[in-house]
Amino acid sequence: MELDENLPNAHLVIAVLYKNDWDWAAAEAEYKRALELNPNLGRAHSNYSVYLSLIGRHDEAIAEVKRARELDPLSLLINANVGNRLTTARRYDEAIEALQKTLELDPNYDFAYVQLGYAYAGKGMYREAITAYQNGMRLGDKTSSTQIYLGASYAQAGMRGKAQEILKQLQTGEQRVSPSELSILYTALGDKEAAFQSLEKAFAEHDLQLQYLKVESSLDDLRNDPRFQDLMRRVGLPQ
Repeated sequence: MELDENLPNAHLVIAVLYKNDWDWAAAEAEYKRALELNPNLGRAHSNYSVYLSLIGRHDEAIAEVKRARELDPLSLLINANVGNRLTTARRYDEAIEALQKTLELDPNYDFAYVQLGYAYAGKGMYREAITAYQNGMRLGDKTSSTQIYLGASYAQAGMRGKAQEILKQLQTGEQRVSPSELSILYTALGDKEAAFQSLEKAFAEHDLQLQYLKVESSLDDLRNDPRFQDLMRRVGLPQ
Protein backbone atom coordinates (compact mmCIF):
# COMPACT_ATOMS: atom_id res chain seq x y z
CA MET A 1 0.00 0.00 0.00
CA GLU A 2 2.90 2.38 0.66
CA LEU A 3 4.23 1.59 -2.84
CA ASP A 4 0.84 2.01 -4.51
CA GLU A 5 -2.39 2.65 -2.64
CA ASN A 6 -4.45 2.01 -5.78
CA LEU A 7 -3.83 -1.74 -5.99
CA PRO A 8 -7.24 -3.45 -5.77
CA ASN A 9 -5.75 -6.76 -4.65
CA ALA A 10 -3.99 -5.05 -1.76
CA HIS A 11 -7.27 -3.56 -0.57
CA LEU A 12 -8.89 -6.96 -0.96
CA VAL A 13 -6.32 -8.63 1.27
CA ILE A 14 -6.65 -5.88 3.87
CA ALA A 15 -10.44 -6.36 3.78
CA VAL A 16 -10.02 -10.03 4.59
CA LEU A 17 -7.66 -9.19 7.45
CA TYR A 18 -10.17 -6.73 8.91
CA LYS A 19 -12.94 -9.32 8.53
CA ASN A 20 -10.83 -11.88 10.34
CA ASP A 21 -10.29 -9.33 13.10
CA TRP A 22 -14.09 -8.81 13.34
CA ASP A 23 -13.71 -5.17 12.32
CA TRP A 24 -16.76 -5.34 10.12
CA ALA A 25 -17.06 -1.68 9.10
CA ALA A 26 -13.39 -1.37 8.13
CA ALA A 27 -13.61 -4.61 6.16
CA GLU A 28 -16.55 -3.38 4.10
CA ALA A 29 -14.78 -0.12 3.32
CA GLU A 30 -11.80 -2.04 1.94
CA TYR A 31 -13.97 -4.40 -0.12
CA LYS A 32 -15.73 -1.41 -1.64
CA ARG A 33 -12.42 0.32 -2.37
CA ALA A 34 -11.09 -2.78 -4.14
CA LEU A 35 -14.21 -2.93 -6.30
CA GLU A 36 -14.08 0.80 -6.97
CA LEU A 37 -10.53 0.37 -8.27
CA ASN A 38 -11.44 -2.68 -10.37
CA PRO A 39 -15.16 -3.39 -10.81
CA ASN A 40 -14.33 -6.41 -12.96
CA LEU A 41 -12.28 -8.26 -10.36
CA GLY A 42 -14.31 -11.45 -9.92
CA ARG A 43 -12.43 -12.55 -6.82
CA ALA A 44 -13.29 -9.26 -5.10
CA HIS A 45 -17.00 -9.68 -5.81
CA SER A 46 -16.84 -13.26 -4.53
CA ASN A 47 -14.96 -12.34 -1.35
CA TYR A 48 -17.24 -9.38 -0.68
CA SER A 49 -20.21 -11.75 -1.01
CA VAL A 50 -18.81 -13.85 1.84
CA TYR A 51 -18.65 -10.77 4.06
CA LEU A 52 -22.22 -9.80 3.17
CA SER A 53 -23.43 -13.31 4.00
CA LEU A 54 -21.74 -13.28 7.39
CA ILE A 55 -23.55 -10.13 8.48
CA GLY A 56 -26.88 -11.33 7.11
CA ARG A 57 -27.24 -9.20 3.95
CA HIS A 58 -28.13 -12.20 1.84
CA ASP A 59 -29.71 -10.60 -1.22
CA GLU A 60 -26.65 -8.41 -1.69
CA ALA A 61 -24.35 -11.38 -1.10
CA ILE A 62 -26.07 -13.45 -3.78
CA ALA A 63 -25.98 -10.55 -6.24
CA GLU A 64 -22.25 -10.07 -5.65
CA VAL A 65 -21.32 -13.74 -6.07
CA LYS A 66 -23.45 -14.04 -9.20
CA ARG A 67 -21.62 -11.01 -10.60
CA ALA A 68 -18.37 -12.81 -9.81
CA ARG A 69 -19.61 -15.83 -11.75
CA GLU A 70 -20.48 -13.62 -14.72
CA LEU A 71 -16.92 -12.31 -14.72
CA ASP A 72 -15.30 -15.73 -14.24
CA PRO A 73 -17.85 -18.36 -15.30
CA LEU A 74 -15.43 -21.30 -15.29
CA SER A 75 -14.03 -20.73 -11.79
CA LEU A 76 -14.90 -23.79 -9.73
CA LEU A 77 -14.47 -21.87 -6.49
CA ILE A 78 -16.77 -19.04 -7.53
CA ASN A 79 -19.39 -21.46 -8.83
CA ALA A 80 -19.29 -23.36 -5.54
CA ASN A 81 -19.49 -20.07 -3.66
CA VAL A 82 -22.76 -19.30 -5.44
CA GLY A 83 -24.13 -22.44 -3.84
CA ASN A 84 -22.69 -21.52 -0.48
CA ARG A 85 -24.20 -18.04 -0.51
CA LEU A 86 -27.59 -19.57 -1.32
CA THR A 87 -27.18 -22.10 1.48
CA THR A 88 -26.34 -19.35 3.95
CA ALA A 89 -29.49 -17.52 2.83
CA ARG A 90 -31.35 -20.81 3.46
CA ARG A 91 -32.42 -21.07 -0.16
CA TYR A 92 -31.51 -24.72 -0.13
CA ASP A 93 -33.10 -25.95 -3.35
CA GLU A 94 -31.36 -23.25 -5.36
CA ALA A 95 -28.10 -24.03 -3.56
CA ILE A 96 -28.34 -27.72 -4.39
CA GLU A 97 -28.99 -26.91 -8.04
CA ALA A 98 -26.02 -24.52 -8.21
CA LEU A 99 -23.68 -27.03 -6.59
CA GLN A 100 -24.80 -29.85 -8.84
CA LYS A 101 -23.99 -27.61 -11.81
CA THR A 102 -20.57 -26.95 -10.29
CA LEU A 103 -19.98 -30.69 -10.11
CA GLU A 104 -20.89 -30.93 -13.78
CA LEU A 105 -17.86 -28.71 -14.42
CA ASP A 106 -15.66 -31.04 -12.35
CA PRO A 107 -17.13 -34.21 -10.80
CA ASN A 108 -14.03 -34.56 -8.61
CA TYR A 109 -14.20 -31.17 -6.91
CA ASP A 110 -14.21 -32.07 -3.22
CA PHE A 111 -15.13 -28.55 -2.04
CA ALA A 112 -18.39 -28.62 -4.02
CA TYR A 113 -19.39 -31.92 -2.41
CA VAL A 114 -18.81 -30.48 1.06
CA GLN A 115 -20.85 -27.41 0.18
CA LEU A 116 -23.57 -29.72 -1.13
CA GLY A 117 -23.53 -31.46 2.23
CA TYR A 118 -24.22 -28.14 3.96
CA ALA A 119 -27.21 -27.53 1.70
CA TYR A 120 -28.67 -31.00 2.20
CA ALA A 121 -28.19 -30.75 5.97
CA GLY A 122 -29.84 -27.34 6.05
CA LYS A 123 -32.84 -28.83 4.30
CA GLY A 124 -32.97 -31.72 6.78
CA MET A 125 -31.82 -34.29 4.20
CA TYR A 126 -29.21 -35.73 6.52
CA ARG A 127 -28.54 -39.01 4.73
CA GLU A 128 -27.91 -37.14 1.48
CA ALA A 129 -25.65 -34.78 3.43
CA ILE A 130 -23.70 -37.74 4.81
CA THR A 131 -23.12 -39.08 1.31
CA ALA A 132 -22.00 -35.66 0.07
CA TYR A 133 -19.52 -35.23 2.95
CA GLN A 134 -18.19 -38.72 2.41
CA ASN A 135 -17.66 -37.96 -1.27
CA GLY A 136 -15.77 -34.81 -0.37
CA MET A 137 -13.58 -36.72 2.04
CA ARG A 138 -12.98 -39.50 -0.49
CA LEU A 139 -11.76 -36.91 -2.97
CA GLY A 140 -9.31 -35.34 -0.55
CA ASP A 141 -11.04 -33.18 2.08
CA LYS A 142 -9.95 -34.80 5.34
CA THR A 143 -10.24 -31.61 7.41
CA SER A 144 -11.61 -31.67 10.93
CA SER A 145 -14.27 -29.23 9.71
CA THR A 146 -15.80 -31.73 7.29
CA GLN A 147 -15.56 -34.48 9.90
CA ILE A 148 -17.51 -32.28 12.32
CA TYR A 149 -20.29 -31.62 9.82
CA LEU A 150 -20.38 -35.31 8.93
CA GLY A 151 -20.70 -36.14 12.61
CA ALA A 152 -23.47 -33.60 13.05
CA SER A 153 -25.43 -35.15 10.18
CA TYR A 154 -24.92 -38.60 11.68
CA ALA A 155 -26.38 -37.32 14.95
CA GLN A 156 -29.32 -35.66 13.19
CA ALA A 157 -29.96 -38.85 11.21
CA GLY A 158 -30.16 -40.87 14.45
CA MET A 159 -26.73 -42.48 14.14
CA ARG A 160 -25.45 -41.13 17.44
CA GLY A 161 -22.82 -43.84 17.83
CA LYS A 162 -21.05 -42.76 14.65
CA ALA A 163 -21.30 -39.11 15.69
CA GLN A 164 -19.81 -39.82 19.10
CA GLU A 165 -17.03 -41.85 17.49
CA ILE A 166 -16.07 -38.85 15.36
CA LEU A 167 -16.24 -36.58 18.44
CA LYS A 168 -13.88 -38.87 20.35
CA GLN A 169 -11.43 -38.99 17.44
CA LEU A 170 -11.40 -35.21 17.21
CA GLN A 171 -10.95 -34.80 20.97
CA THR A 172 -8.01 -37.20 21.13
CA GLY A 173 -6.34 -36.61 17.75
CA GLU A 174 -3.43 -34.33 16.96
CA GLN A 175 -5.20 -32.33 14.25
CA ARG A 176 -6.25 -28.83 15.28
CA VAL A 177 -9.99 -28.58 15.72
CA SER A 178 -11.88 -25.30 15.59
CA PRO A 179 -13.71 -24.97 18.94
CA SER A 180 -16.37 -22.91 17.17
CA GLU A 181 -17.05 -25.71 14.70
CA LEU A 182 -16.84 -28.34 17.42
CA SER A 183 -19.80 -26.62 19.07
CA ILE A 184 -21.82 -27.68 16.01
CA LEU A 185 -21.22 -31.34 16.78
CA TYR A 186 -22.02 -30.84 20.47
CA THR A 187 -25.26 -29.08 19.49
CA ALA A 188 -26.27 -31.90 17.15
CA LEU A 189 -25.68 -34.35 20.00
CA GLY A 190 -27.88 -32.25 22.30
CA ASP A 191 -25.09 -31.18 24.66
CA LYS A 192 -25.73 -27.45 24.83
CA GLU A 193 -23.46 -26.81 27.81
CA ALA A 194 -20.50 -28.37 26.02
CA ALA A 195 -21.42 -26.33 22.95
CA PHE A 196 -21.31 -23.07 24.90
CA GLN A 197 -18.05 -24.04 26.59
CA SER A 198 -16.57 -24.68 23.17
CA LEU A 199 -17.86 -21.34 21.87
CA GLU A 200 -16.31 -19.51 24.80
CA LYS A 201 -13.01 -21.24 24.07
CA ALA A 202 -13.39 -20.12 20.46
CA PHE A 203 -13.84 -16.53 21.58
CA ALA A 204 -10.79 -16.69 23.85
CA GLU A 205 -8.72 -18.00 20.92
CA HIS A 206 -10.24 -15.57 18.39
CA ASP A 207 -11.26 -18.58 16.33
CA LEU A 208 -11.94 -17.37 12.79
CA GLN A 209 -14.95 -19.67 12.45
CA LEU A 210 -16.88 -17.46 14.87
CA GLN A 211 -17.44 -15.24 11.85
CA TYR A 212 -20.27 -17.62 10.91
CA LEU A 213 -22.06 -17.25 14.25
CA LYS A 214 -24.95 -15.16 12.94
CA VAL A 215 -25.80 -17.41 9.98
CA GLU A 216 -24.76 -20.96 10.94
CA SER A 217 -28.01 -22.94 10.81
CA SER A 218 -26.44 -25.83 12.74
CA LEU A 219 -26.42 -23.58 15.83
CA ASP A 220 -30.09 -22.60 15.64
CA ASP A 221 -30.91 -24.58 18.79
CA LEU A 222 -28.67 -22.20 20.76
CA ARG A 223 -29.97 -18.90 19.43
CA ASN A 224 -32.63 -18.24 22.08
CA ASP A 225 -30.09 -18.58 24.88
CA PRO A 226 -28.91 -15.17 26.18
CA ARG A 227 -25.33 -16.48 26.14
CA PHE A 228 -25.53 -16.79 22.37
CA GLN A 229 -26.75 -13.24 21.90
CA ASP A 230 -24.01 -12.00 24.21
CA LEU A 231 -21.39 -13.83 22.17
CA MET A 232 -22.77 -12.31 18.95
CA ARG A 233 -22.42 -8.87 20.53
CA ARG A 234 -18.83 -9.52 21.55
CA VAL A 235 -17.92 -10.68 18.05
CA GLY A 236 -19.51 -7.47 16.77
CA LEU A 237 -22.09 -9.11 14.56
CA PRO A 238 -25.44 -7.37 14.03
CA GLN A 239 -28.25 -8.92 16.05
